[in-house]
Amino acid sequence: MSSLQRLEPVECMSAYRSSLVSDRRSVLLVTSNSSAAVNGSLVDFTYRNIDATNAGQNFYGGLFDPLSWMCAFFLTYDSDTVCNADDAIKRVDSWTLFQQPIEYCLSEKVTDHCRLQWSTTIMIVVICANIMKLLAMIAALWTLPQNTLAMVGDAAASFLSHPDPTTEGACLLSRDNIVKERKGKAWSPTTKPGARNFAKSQQSHHSQHHQRWYKAPSVKRWALCVLFCVATWGTAIGLLGEGLSTLKLAGLSIDMSSLWKMGFGAVNTRALVRLNHTIWAPENSTLNFVLLANLPQLVLSLLYFTVNGLLTTMCISDEWLGFGVQRTGLRVSFPVKGSAQRSSYFLSLPYKYAIPMLIGAGLLHWLISQSIFLVKIDVFDAWGVHQRAKDITTAGYSGIALIFVLILGAVMLAALVAVGFQKLPTESGMPNAGSCSVVISAACHAPVEEIDDIALKPLMWGAVPDRGMLEHHGGLAGHCCLSSQQVTKPKAGKSYS
Repeated sequence: MSSLQRLEPVECMSAYRSSLVSDRRSVLLVTSNSSAAVNGSLVDFTYRNIDATNAGQNFYGGLFDPLSWMCAFFLTYDSDTVCNADDAIKRVDSWTLFQQPIEYCLSEKVTDHCRLQWSTTIMIVVICANIMKLLAMIAALWTLPQNTLAMVGDAAASFLSHPDPTTEGACLLSRDNIVKERKGKAWSPTTKPGARNFAKSQQSHHSQHHQRWYKAPSVKRWALCVLFCVATWGTAIGLLGEGLSTLKLAGLSIDMSSLWKMGFGAVNTRALVRLNHTIWAPENSTLNFVLLANLPQLVLSLLYFTVNGLLTTMCISDEWLGFGVQRTGLRVSFPVKGSAQRSSYFLSLPYKYAIPMLIGAGLLHWLISQSIFLVKIDVFDAWGVHQRAKDITTAGYSGIALIFVLILGAVMLAALVAVGFQKLPTESGMPNAGSCSVVISAACHAPVEEIDDIALKPLMWGAVPDRGMLEHHGGLAGHCCLSSQQVTKPKAGKSYS
């Protein structure tokens, strides 16, 4: 009796309210009605344990409910009845069991059983993957040349220093022109005569029009991203509906308040993934459930790269077209010290987009880890003997965490669409390049006297003075380009080549 701890009725219910109790075992309910005893001081007893064949029975024949002894005094049990500990605690003053009033409890306090479980196979795979990643980073650091073309500024600097003759005379060439004129063919200097003749003789007429950020990525890229997001979101809604349906069939309330009380990432015997209608699985199935619990993390990572690429393209277009309204230096991978060149972003995007995106992605990863997770439960009998045959290996889920995943995902998708409706700085008439190298090349035919060190200076796009350009471009039309000298806004209706 020394290990028994006296608990008042409300303390007793609170201590055993979880369907999985690890620090307590048997409990004696003491009644104040001494005349009820038929065998010494014992009124009645029951043995509550999980049955592997039928998932257990409660007192009255329904599905397994480990808390039925708390609620039997006010519930009429049937196959759809499940005890809610909160309801029992509210009625604790009238608590009875087998028609006997409960005065207090004697609870058997035991040492909490817990242990670190890990998979050697998974650990080896993780270590090998990280070693390969480290080797790839070292190889990239030591083998790639210094003058890499990793950013739009790198390409512009290269084209300014070494003008591309393929795009000479096509200063107003835009990505839309490339798509429309060369549809079905790749742009190449060898595609003669069409591509070269177009580049040399086509004279574009400047016309002002407003464009939005969403115009920067291609329609296919937008379609891929949106379809990926909608498919993922729709799948999550389907899984949520299935999970809530299972909880409802178990007799649980599925309103927001009840789901919130179930918690984030909390193991609940009624919210476990059941394969073939059972929570028991072969001992070697741990890896399968690890993969199941982490598959959504892989999907989210792929989705992050898709959205990041889309946002990066829009930001590139905004920065590129910014040369038409403000003089600034090129953003390159390795800026020359003392020059006007700018370094690349640490997070590859402007901080006002990169930081919210990282925070949102981090929260989504955490919420997903709380939505579906690996569950391994060691089962001990009433005498503290480990029942290995009844150990549980499965995955658990949290409805409230999945709801927050859906809400945050929808908010982030809406934010991406809202960002896409920002106006691009097209008032200068500078063609939108996106990340098209042909268009970037076409804008980098500067006056000959600037070529030597132009990439190191602050640059602005616009129409350059006619002097010095007549001989170089034949004097047939005006010319627009990135220049370190004074430029003017192109005139509507005038030809530029």
